[in-house]
Amino acid sequence: MPTARLPVITWGGTLSIMSTHRGATTVFNQIIRDILENGNPMNWSLHTVSLQNAVAQGLVERINQKTQRNESREEFLHSTVVCGFIYPTLQIRELF
Repeated sequence: MPTARLPVITWGGTLSIMSTHRGATTVFNQIIRDILENGNPMNWSLHTVSLQNAVAQGLVERINQKTQRNESREEFLHSTVVCGFIYPTLQIRELF
């Protein structure tokens, strides 16, 4: 990511990063920890949307459009169930 962002921020552009957590050792997770725990040294703007809110705002329809699927919102949410529990903390986070 550092080499990709350098030309964008050097010339005054805006860099957006959208991701979900994929473990405590990811670069994205470290950026979030820097924001929340280390005083936000890069002055990021962090936006969080729960999975349920993202679905309500059309996430499933967007995924269906891009992947040519026809999955319902209920099917999508059901597919997030692991061992009988929905991940209530699964969030989509966006950095600006």
